[in-house]
Amino acid sequence: MKENNMANTLLIMGRRTQGAGCNTLCYSRIVALDAATLEPVTALWRYEGEETTTQGNAFYDRDSVNRLIVTAEGYDSVILSAGNVDFDSGMLINIINNDKQLKQWGSLGYMRLYPIADEDNHDFQKVTASFGCSFAIRTDGSIFGWGDPKNGGQLKPTTLERKDILEVMPSDKAGVLRANGSPYIEQWGPSTTGVFVLPDYIAEMDNIVDLVCNDKARIVLTNEGKVYAWGAAEGGGFIPEYIANLTDIVAVHVNTASACVLRSNGQVAAWGRYDAGGVVPDEIAALTDIVHIYSGYLSYVALRANGSIVIWGLLDEYSNFPDEIAALTNIVDVQYCGSPIGHGNYVLLCDDGTVQGFGYENTGILPIPEGLNNVVTLSGAPQYCSALKKDGTVVNWGNSIYIDDSQVRDKLVNVRGIYSSTYCMAAITTDDSLVVWGQTADQEPMTLIPDGVQGNISYMQPYEGSSSE
Repeated sequence: MKENNMANTLLIMGRRTQGAGCNTLCYSRIVALDAATLEPVTALWRYEGEETTTQGNAFYDRDSVNRLIVTAEGYDSVILSAGNVDFDSGMLINIINNDKQLKQWGSLGYMRLYPIADEDNHDFQKVTASFGCSFAIRTDGSIFGWGDPKNGGQLKPTTLERKDILEVMPSDKAGVLRANGSPYIEQWGPSTTGVFVLPDYIAEMDNIVDLVCNDKARIVLTNEGKVYAWGAAEGGGFIPEYIANLTDIVAVHVNTASACVLRSNGQVAAWGRYDAGGVVPDEIAALTDIVHIYSGYLSYVALRANGSIVIWGLLDEYSNFPDEIAALTNIVDVQYCGSPIGHGNYVLLCDDGTVQGFGYENTGILPIPEGLNNVVTLSGAPQYCSALKKDGTVVNWGNSIYIDDSQVRDKLVNVRGIYSSTYCMAAITTDDSLVVWGQTADQEPMTLIPDGVQGNISYMQPYEGSSSE
């Protein structure tokens, strides 16, 4: 796309997908606006190194390992950094700065267990963290892992030699990766025996386009629209024959105990624990206009083409599905805000910038703050939610006992993306800095940001390449 000498400026807002986009850390929605008018802009979205483009004023980020190029007629093009912020179980913050170095901070006791040696700290692009272990992919397609070997923090020597890794993700006491060469799927850690033994035929599939995991099951999607799985049946590790025979699957999603697929005909199918979304109600299974799936812990929400939503799974997780929410036809995004006591909320972004929600009232999510508008993206955490507005300011609310923004409210300006965890939130701003609020599970502050971070972590940069790269 040729640049205009008098080009306008794009305003891109929304975090890159945290972790691997599995469970309740669903794929993030990123939006394009005109920086002067704050009106939506129809843009082309393309991952660096790929030719496929997606057109629209919003984009679901399915591959935060790669940088994301955004172009629009009459605007200067930009490129978003890869997924450079994530949390290790709320105990540590892991970031990649502009020098491509990993930095981490949080619980001092936790950090002593998981050091990163200086000689290993280079050329990183994407960080993915889980309970007790973290993984980072370098720009050359190699991987570095650290943490407790009992949680998958120690990689195999052969894995460390690879330079063809496309994505990596945790699955209870194990790490799993997808690569561009044989074996195309690889795993390590204690949880790779018994039902978690990787079938040879899956490891050698050269047509895998996606990998998703929860703690009980690991699932791959092929370019033929078929899914394959291994792991515990109650988490989605065994696919029913009628779903295994499908050849039109375009996306796979998981919650903590089941799996759900979206088909090219707009229908959904699911398997796993029956009371955790593993069985789709007949009236929802009959729908043919579903465009996106969002995961709770034990439930799913499906967005229809008409802007309405449907929900299924464990009713106790979200209390009820009010008629006034079911009647909405302008929903564009959904965030799940869970709770340690099993009470949760779904928070809904509408196309007019207002926010709706349903679920339990004891979490502090309901009622939605009065007058909340001009919102472009939401970030959910247990009993806590952040709304990023068009003007770069942030509204936070909820009953989390760990997260309190009272010390940073005046700093939450010019924000571009907000990253969430159970104990802490982080916002990346236009001046290449982070605003952090919250504490660790052992009540240590998460705000002691080390040298080499502030002023040195970018959300996006100008892009000078051609669209035919």
